[in-house]
Amino acid sequence: MLVAAILMTAGACVVGCAAPAQSVTSTPGSRPAAAGSAASSGAGSASSAQSSSAQSGSSAAGPAPVRPEVPSSPLLYPQAAGTLSAAAATDGALALHSADGQTRDGEPYLPLVFTASNLWLIPTGGTTAFAMALDGGDRVGSAVQLRVSYDLTGDGSWERVETYRYFATDPLPGAERYTQDAGLLSGFGTLAEMTGGIVRLEVWAALGEDGLSLELADSELVLPYS
Repeated sequence: MLVAAILMTAGACVVGCAAPAQSVTSTPGSRPAAAGSAASSGAGSASSAQSSSAQSGSSAAGPAPVRPEVPSSPLLYPQAAGTLSAAAATDGALALHSADGQTRDGEPYLPLVFTASNLWLIPTGGTTAFAMALDGGDRVGSAVQLRVSYDLTGDGSWERVETYRYFATDPLPGAERYTQDAGLLSGFGTLAEMTGGIVRLEVWAALGEDGLSLELADSELVLPYS
């Protein structure tokens, strides 16, 4: 009887000890919880990944930019694919989104965006120049505005941003030229040597409805670099 009682007690202990073992698996510091957390982040928690990259500093940065064999050009042309290239576009026009009944002066609103990357250039001490061929059709009260941003090292920060005064188009068919002569509305930051740098051009309707277009073949951006 005594042996049977001991065996029964031992059996009860074995069965009873299983519950605490299960409760341990639900503890945040246990292995299963850590594995579940890793699976969750691996499943695509973008915010967590971005936060980790930001906190890791230089160790999370990508490879250093490599100077291309072909020298960078300070003369760039907008392309239909959204790039800025050393080769002029042969033809084509891109429609600008309307200003949706408001004045969009000074801040890009659904702009056309063109980008050139991995630029290696030396500043000349000059200023940005551009010529955009714009056609407002027969619309009255339309205007276009432009911004140029410089990321000198390609690290995602814009060291120089220039926004130009808007250009009012006439209600006659045919392209007009919007240039830097419109004047600088705002500018901050300083230009320096570009080592793997990025330039972004944004063009948008500051006033007016649909009907504005940018003619690529006759548009260009000239950087104050050599």
